[in-house]
Amino acid sequence: MNASAAWIDLELLLRTLTRVHASPLLFSMPIAGDLYDRKGVSRSAREDYYIKLRALVQRYHFRLVEFEGHDEDSPFLYRHQSHLTAKGWIYYDRALDDFFHGRAPRS
Repeated sequence: MNASAAWIDLELLLRTLTRVHASPLLFSMPIAGDLYDRKGVSRSAREDYYIKLRALVQRYHFRLVEFEGHDEDSPFLYRHQSHLTAKGWIYYDRALDDFFHGRAPRS
């Protein structure tokens, strides 16, 4: 995870957003904990991802809505993979609504 080129790409994106004076709201989908547990990826290993993402986004002072609390919430993701269920969309919609109405986003 730490060696992934995706971190470089994300940092380049954040740097570009800073240079154009953007004020984005970034979302982080939960990792499908139950699926990754079965693949041998522990909760602490998944926590490393969340910590690294949080630190990178904070460095650029952007808003991040994490759904880390739904890491092991099977009904949040469709088939426990990378597509939101109706429950997941409710959380995303609420965070977007909060953002556009100037309220602190909830996760």
